[in-house]
Order: sequence, then C-alpha cells, then structure tokens
Amino acid sequence: MGFRAKFVFVVRANFEFVVRAKFVFGVRAKFLFVVQAKFVFVVRAKFEFVVRAKFVFVVRAKFVFVVRAKFEFVVRAKFQFVVRAKFVFVVRAKFVFGVLAKFVFVVRAKFVFGVRAKFVFVVRAKFVFGVRAKFVFGVRAKFVFGVRAKFVFGVRAKFEFVVRAKFVFGVRAKFVFGVRAKFVFVVRAKFVFGVRAKFVFGVRAKFEFVVRAKFVFVVRAKFEFVVRAKFEFVVRAKFVFVVRAKFEFVVRAKFEFVVRAKFVFVVRAKFVFVVRAKFVFGVRAKPRTNSKLKRHNF
Repeated sequence: MGFRAKFVFVVRANFEFVVRAKFVFGVRAKFLFVVQAKFVFVVRAKFEFVVRAKFVFVVRAKFVFVVRAKFEFVVRAKFQFVVRAKFVFVVRAKFVFGVLAKFVFVVRAKFVFGVRAKFVFVVRAKFVFGVRAKFVFGVRAKFVFGVRAKFVFGVRAKFEFVVRAKFVFGVRAKFVFGVRAKFVFVVRAKFVFGVRAKFVFGVRAKFEFVVRAKFVFVVRAKFEFVVRAKFEFVVRAKFVFVVRAKFEFVVRAKFEFVVRAKFVFVVRAKFVFVVRAKFVFGVRAKPRTNSKLKRHNF
C-alpha cells in the first residue's frame, strides 16, 4: 500500500525560503503459516489355524480396499473498477484602473480511483470407480475303485474395488486498490500602480494511495483406502483343514494447509515549500496617463 503526496507552494520575492521534507513510512509484513500433517494408520493381522486330519480344506482370504481421493477447488475472480475524473477550473480576470491587475486562478484536479480484483472459480473433480472380480470355480473328481479316491474342489475369487477421487480446493484473490489525485492550484496576480508587484502563488499536490493484497488459500487432501480380496477355496480328498487369513487395513491421509499473506504498506510524502518575492517600487516624474487609460476604456 502506498501513499504519495507532493506539494509545491511558490511565492516569489526578493528572498528565498525553502523547506523540503521527504517522508517515507513503510511497513512490510510477510506471513507464512503452514500446517502439514501426514497420517498413516496400518492394521495387519495374520491368522493361521491348521487342523490336519485325512483331508485338506484350504481357505485363503486377502482383502485390499483402495480409496483415493484428491480434491481441487479453485476460485478465481477478476474485478476491475476504475473511476477517473479530471477537473480543470480556470478563472482569469484582468482589471485595469490606472492600476493594472491581472488575476489568474487555476484549479486542476485529477482523480484516479481504481479497484482491481481477480477471482477465478474452478472446481475439478476426478472420480474413478472400479470393481474387478475374477472367479474360478473348478471341480475335479477322479475315482479309482479299489481303495483310492481323489477329490479336488477349487473356488478362486479375486476382487478389486478401487475408488479414486481427486479434489483440489484453492482460493486466490488479488486485490489492487489505487487512489490517485493530482491537484494543481495556481493564482497569479499582477498589479501595477506606479508600484509594480508580481505575485505568483502556486500549490501543486499529487496524491497516490495504493493498496495491494494478494491472498493464496490452498487446501489439499489426499486419501487412500485400500481393500483387496482374493479368495481360494480348495477341497482335496486326504483332508487337511487349514484356515489362513491375512487382513490389511491401510488408511493414509495427507493434509496440507497453507496460508500466505503478504502485506506491503508504504506512505511516501514529499513536501517542497518555496517562497520567493520580488518587489520594485518606482515613482516616475512623467507619469503615463492618457494613452494607457484610453486603451483600457478610461
């Protein structure tokens, strides 16, 4: 943010008085706030239960379930508001009485008011939903009659369940606020009496007020949840009973929260004050009267 003001005040005389002052006031602050958290939660359990007799019974189960989610949310907007005004006010007066006076009064003002904001609003979502299943069912039987019997009974199932989602949430806003004002104030007066005096009075002012703010707000979330399942069911004659179960449960979450704010506040003021005066006082033995007065309707 900036504020600039420049003043020029001029009066001319036989002396000079000058005051110059330059002020710079600046405040700059930059803030960065970051929170990052990564979570991993894992549960693993493996069970084995074995009974052996004269037969084999096998159950195998493996589960994997996957959920992935990524979110993106973006908001962008651009606003531009500008007001410009230029004012010129002029008064000129010339008076002659046997006395000559010339007045020039000028006021000039230029205003620029600007507000700029840029917003973009975007929502992006990507979803992938997948289910995969593979089944194998087999029965095999071989009979030999004497004393031998061999049975094979198999069931195989493979399941995959996948969900993917991607989300991104972002808010970006850029604001520019500017006020600019330029003032020019001029008064000129010329007097002639047999006394001559010339006065110049000038005021010039230029103002600039600017505020700029840029904000970035971002939230990102990524989730993964996985389940995989594989099934095998086998029966064989000479029976062995085995149960094996392996379970995996995985949850992964990664969070990022970022806030960035940058503020710049600047005030600049420059002042120049000048007084100049020149006086000439004269008396003439042969004053001019008629010719000059006739020219000015006297």
